[in-house]
Amino acid sequence: MAFTEIMAAANSAGAVDPDAQQRFHALEFAAPLGSRAMKLLTERFQPLGELGFAHVKRMKKHPTAPNTLVALAAPCADADVDVPTTEELAHALREAVEALQARLTSASALKYAPTSREAFERHTREWPLIFHASALPAALADPVGDDEVRIMIAHVRTAVALAKQFERENESAQPLPFCCAHGCVVVDPAAARVVSDSRARAAEPSLSFQPLFHPVMLGIDGVAERDRRCSAAASLRKRQRRVAGDADSAEQQQEESGAEGPAGEEETYLCTGYDVYVDREPCVMCAMALIHSRVRRVVFAELNATDGALASAHRLHTIKSLNHHYRVFHLSLECGDVAA
Repeated sequence: MAFTEIMAAANSAGAVDPDAQQRFHALEFAAPLGSRAMKLLTERFQPLGELGFAHVKRMKKHPTAPNTLVALAAPCADADVDVPTTEELAHALREAVEALQARLTSASALKYAPTSREAFERHTREWPLIFHASALPAALADPVGDDEVRIMIAHVRTAVALAKQFERENESAQPLPFCCAHGCVVVDPAAARVVSDSRARAAEPSLSFQPLFHPVMLGIDGVAERDRRCSAAASLRKRQRRVAGDADSAEQQQEESGAEGPAGEEETYLCTGYDVYVDREPCVMCAMALIHSRVRRVVFAELNATDGALASAHRLHTIKSLNHHYRVFHLSLECGDVAA
């Protein structure tokens, strides 16, 4: 058995100056035009998130001029030159200046997402930022103990078994029209229980084999279906108590506050804090879906040389501009481990 955490490559953008600044073409304009300015920036300029600056807010109050706002339009291509590098950008800036009666200037913001609360507090004073705790580098995260590794092995075995079942059922489609994980298990580590797996929803007629319904996507959908059932059950109980004249009970108030779901389960956003186990390194689509689902860890048994998004072809989880990051582990099982 081999157990390895997959982190940013040594020559990747992971080795950067955490205090580096990025200059932007910026606009100064009257505060009452804030909504109009935001609409114009959305229509005429690329979103900052798509440019690698999802951690940077687009607008702030002018630090000295009263009743004035400053907005970032686009990053400067050269740190020492404020002149737009393309005619298209220059034209868009001229239109924005005219529409908002603005003054064209420049401003600087933190280039890479802050990886600690302290860094966020320090740099957000200069330009407002968004801090995501999941940006914490894997090197600073808690080490994985032997007991956790044994739990991981058990869940990876389950994922491999599900994959073999999936492959048997789809023998007629060999080779399968996608190169991704064939077995997936979603685990809530806090409760030490399986929340969903790729078999839970596979029998649904609406989810019969389609190109987008990879087993990882089915595993995520199983969690969403669980949440839908819990929400429906909670709504039904509240209606029943209202009919019974017990609408003011402490239990109802707790449910209506959204603090807890049915059976005392804490409500979460999709897979927040969950661990996902797969037989094979997932593709880009599934790896990105796991980012949107806010999982804590992804553990896979086999590398995916052609389409792997977490170790082989890409290392998606190490891209600093993403607004969530999970830890990734390659847990390679020997034949005996799989059969055990």
